[in-house]
This record gives sequence, C-alpha cells and structure tokens, in this order.
Amino acid sequence: MVGVMNTVVTLAVIWVTLRFCFGISGEDKASIFESTAVNLLGFAAGLVNSFLFNRRWVFRSKGRWKPELLRFMLVFWVCYIPQLVLVNLLNELIDTNRLFFFGFGLNVSFVSQIAGNVFYTVLNFLLNKYYTFR
Repeated sequence: MVGVMNTVVTLAVIWVTLRFCFGISGEDKASIFESTAVNLLGFAAGLVNSFLFNRRWVFRSKGRWKPELLRFMLVFWVCYIPQLVLVNLLNELIDTNRLFFFGFGLNVSFVSQIAGNVFYTVLNFLLNKYYTFR
C-alpha cells in the first residue's frame, strides 16, 4: 500500500507538472530539461513520506533513524540517477509522440516517466530491504 501511495503521489505530481506547468499533453513531447524537472519534482514529493512510511510500516524498523535516513538517501540517489537516465533515453529514443494502449493514446513523455518509476520502485525496494532497514 505504501508503494502504491508513493507511486500515485510521484506520478500525479509528474503528470500535473507536465500538463499545467509545461503544457505537455497529447502529441507534445517534453524536452530533456522539462522531463528532468518534472521527474525531480515528482520524486521529491514522494521522498519524505516514503522514508517515514517505509521505516514504520513496511520494514517495521526499530533502528536509529539518523543512520537509516543517511542510508535511505544514499539508496535514493543510487536508484534515482539511473532511473532519470532511463526516462530521458526513452523519451528521446521513442520515435512517436504518442503510444496507443487498448485504443487510448498515451503521451510518450509520461509513459517514459512510468517506465522509470517501475525501474526505480523495484530497485529501491530491494536496496531498502537489504541495506537501509535490514
């Protein structure tokens, strides 16, 4: 449930920022700057609640919070940087501006963000489980 909540918060901030701050929708494609900016904002929105909820409910940690926070931030950057590279690569390499899924047209820039989020979530969970909150 915590992972779903963090994913929804992150992707909602990304979508709102793409749509209303940069005007990216439909056939539009985000630039690398726009893609990076919305990605950073989205992940920043989920970061604080992710630490608190993962520490308390997912991993039920009883350890000291300061060392865990430092490890959590290290894990965040280890997962975030390759995720951001993946998002920007997909956004640039996918030739069309719109993908169709069951008849619905999806903006490539947002689909790239979703793919990056999936990659980040899996890697982040594993590193937090075996390193941060061990």
